[in-house]
Amino acid sequence: MENSLSRSRLLAALGGALGAAALPLSARAASAPLMDVIVERPYDWGTPLAELDGLDGLYTSNRAFFIRSHMGPPPSIDRAAWRLTIDGMVERPLQLSLDDLRKMEHVDVPAVLQCSGNGRFFYGTAFPTASHPAGAQWQYGGVGHARWTGVRMRDLLHRAGVKSGARYSNNYGLDNPLLPTTPKFIRGLELEKLLDPGSILAYEMNGEPLPYYHGFPVRLIVPGWAGDHWVKWITHMTIADAITTDFWTSAGYRYPNKLGTPGKGVKPTDEHPVTTLNVKSLILSPLDGARPRAGTATVVRGVAWSGDGAVVRRVEVSVDGGRSWRDADLGESPGRFGWRTFSHRWTPQAGTATIMARATDDRGAVQPRVSPWNPGGYLWNAIQSVQVEAAHA
Repeated sequence: MENSLSRSRLLAALGGALGAAALPLSARAASAPLMDVIVERPYDWGTPLAELDGLDGLYTSNRAFFIRSHMGPPPSIDRAAWRLTIDGMVERPLQLSLDDLRKMEHVDVPAVLQCSGNGRFFYGTAFPTASHPAGAQWQYGGVGHARWTGVRMRDLLHRAGVKSGARYSNNYGLDNPLLPTTPKFIRGLELEKLLDPGSILAYEMNGEPLPYYHGFPVRLIVPGWAGDHWVKWITHMTIADAITTDFWTSAGYRYPNKLGTPGKGVKPTDEHPVTTLNVKSLILSPLDGARPRAGTATVVRGVAWSGDGAVVRRVEVSVDGGRSWRDADLGESPGRFGWRTFSHRWTPQAGTATIMARATDDRGAVQPRVSPWNPGGYLWNAIQSVQVEAAHA
């Protein structure tokens, strides 16, 4: 349950670097909503369920959007001095300023950003006899939905002129390790994915300049894939015929090729990188522990999404712990990488009720009762249970 893990809450300093030059950390604290602190530093701060669709009933507001940090943000960023370098196996190496990017054709991409470890906490309760996956113990809040604005990667790669034989982009940002023994975060990914028209370099988020903690001035958007590919504060993309052997690509964020016994380790040669998100839904109202009025109509509402261009085509809701299911009403899809809202009208009877939601995408993937265990605790998408107690007024 959402309240089963004891966590502190604090004001998330999500303020802006919204076009200012060289802003120090002390200048960025501003009035902001409470967020769930999973790890205080480097910053892993989750979005409360009630805030997930807080902007126009569809998008997650910038101030409440979850933060995932490997190293923490750089101490300052000079907007005027920032440059993006694209080099390696290209005919025409590029070095672009933020103004250069803004002069190019821009696109809007509604897309779900989700930490690959979102839901890791629940592996411990679902598999109590297995070793608990290490890492930040996210519950539900390591996900958000935004409208990202920027330049298509395929346009930049076309301008650079990718050479024959190139297959990967190895990507670097401005963030640096807190400890000298920690490897810098470098993430490699396939050029094929970057050539998708949804993959962009974003400089705006929900119509505002990209916030500081979300990668100001520019971050990589890899829609439909887990957030470990969405490099923040990006400055350098090296095009190559081989993917980087850096720790965060060669050893971090790996998933078993074949799922085995819960609690049993997997050889590195039997793993592959985490890439595509899986089909998932979240109930945003009523929340766990709510007390709706018996005999009065209540709306069960939430959001659902899938990965790599798959679109949710059905959400079912159960109000009796999964014994029976009814189709929910779906909101319009904002695009193939966004989430859809859903709602279901229900009149509770007096007593305890367990509400569930189950999503199905247009490729036939169905949200499972329990996610299969894996050593990294990645890609949890099990059906959520919400318990409420209805009583007469």
